[in-house]
Order: sequence, then structure tokens, then C-alpha cells
Amino acid sequence: MKSRSSASLFLLCALIINNYTDSSACDFTVAVGSPVTIKLGLDQTDELQWKHDSKRVFKGEVKTLPTKLNNVKLTSDGSLVIISVKKEDNGDHEFEVFLSNGRSKAKKTITLCVHEKPPKPTVNATCIDGTPYIKCEVKDQTGRTFSWYKNGKKIDGNSASLRNIERDKEYECAVEKPIPSEKSNKFRPAKCTSSENGEEDDMLWGFERWIMISFIAGGGSLVLVLMIVLVICACQSCKRRKKRLQDKEELPRFPGSAKPPQTHQTSENTAGNQPASSPTTP
Repeated sequence: MKSRSSASLFLLCALIINNYTDSSACDFTVAVGSPVTIKLGLDQTDELQWKHDSKRVFKGEVKTLPTKLNNVKLTSDGSLVIISVKKEDNGDHEFEVFLSNGRSKAKKTITLCVHEKPPKPTVNATCIDGTPYIKCEVKDQTGRTFSWYKNGKKIDGNSASLRNIERDKEYECAVEKPIPSEKSNKFRPAKCTSSENGEEDDMLWGFERWIMISFIAGGGSLVLVLMIVLVICACQSCKRRKKRLQDKEELPRFPGSAKPPQTHQTSENTAGNQPASSPTTP
């Protein structure tokens, strides 16, 4: 009866301390350099055997504990403490408890997955089809899920990119699985100004496009009006010049006189304005 309860206690108490999160392929997932404790809670009369990837690491009575093996310490109740996890600790850790007569009492295998802790991510913005979106970027994104924060509060979304963002809000991201990272710096997205698909920029020469288009259109209209006025003035000037030339051509070409000379009379009028007598025929 005692051995049966002890076996149940072993199966229930085999857990890991200081783990980050569970992974679908692992019982526990931890980061390199972090301490890990696998609590077993064994009786002093039990005998423990520990294997790592089918290779025996320790076998002995619990009453002989604690003991230390390189980077690992076994406590007085048979718990396993890894002071600083290394990549070599990755794999299956098999724990089997035996009675004093050598009969197997309980057995459990714990799969420990060890990963490098991800660096601090960064948030960058870009545009696709005129729609802005932000992306959480970190080295080696394979198998990672992400968490997003808006104005300090966690929001839905576990992918590396986030759409439907608000320009007046501050966003942060972090790697969530398999190993969580620290949050990125706060990022406030700007207005979408360009598109990866080659759409036109919303800015022109540093100003809003519609403002510049309106200004250019207004300036073009003014230039057109000025050109029309100049053409009209030039035409009027040409007409006046042509008319002056025509007037000069119509004047008589006698030097020193503005009026044409009168016809010389063959005979002068007599006194009293009498007409001159016709000459007699001899």
C-alpha cells in the first residue's frame, strides 16, 4: 500500500521549475543558461536511476543523496537540479524508481527542449497595396510565435506581422514561444507613404500630394492666363505697328512739303479778278 502511494506521488510530482513555456513537441522548454529543477519527491528507501537519451547518468539510493554531478545536483528527495542549462541537456530524461528488492516502482520520461534565448526584437513598418502594417523582426523566426502590445496592453495576434494598426498608438512586440524575449522598443507607425507594389507616394517634394497637385494646377492656370495676355498684347502691338507703316506709305513722297504743290496757272488773273482775254488770231 505504501509503495503504491509512493508511485502515485512520484508520477504526480515529477515537474520542472523555472521553465518558460510548454511546446507541442516537448514536455518543457527552457533557455540556455537558466536554472532548472525537476522535482520528484522520493522516499529515502527508494533507489533512483536517471538516464539521459538512454545513457545512464546516475543510479543509487535516495538516502545517499544529495550529490553533485558536473552541472547537475541531486537533492535529498531525489529532485534533479540543473544549475545552468546547456544545449547538451536537450533531450529525453528518464527517471525510474526501484524498491529495495530491485523491483521497478515507477518510471517517467521528461522531454527537455533547450533553446537559445532570442534577442530583443525590433518593429519596422511597411506598406502593401497602400495599407500599412508593422512587423516584428528577430533573427531566425522559424518556429517562433509573437505577442503584440498596444499602448502597453496585450492585444490579439501571434504572427510576426500586424495589420489594421492605428497611427496615434504605440506598439511593442516580443517573442512568446518557444522562449520568450524582452519587449521591443515602443514604435509609433507613420502614415503609409509608399507601396512595395509600386503605387505612387502620398508625398511630393516633402508635402502632401494633393496640396502640391492643387498648387501646381493653380500655378499652371495662372501661367496660361499670363501667356494669353502676352499673346494678345503682342498681337495688338503688331496691328498698331502695321497701321503706322500703312499710314506712312500713303503720304506723298515730296521733301520739305507735307502738302502736294498746286498747278501753275499759265496766266494770272487780271485786276478785279477778270479772266484774261484770249489771244487774237493774227
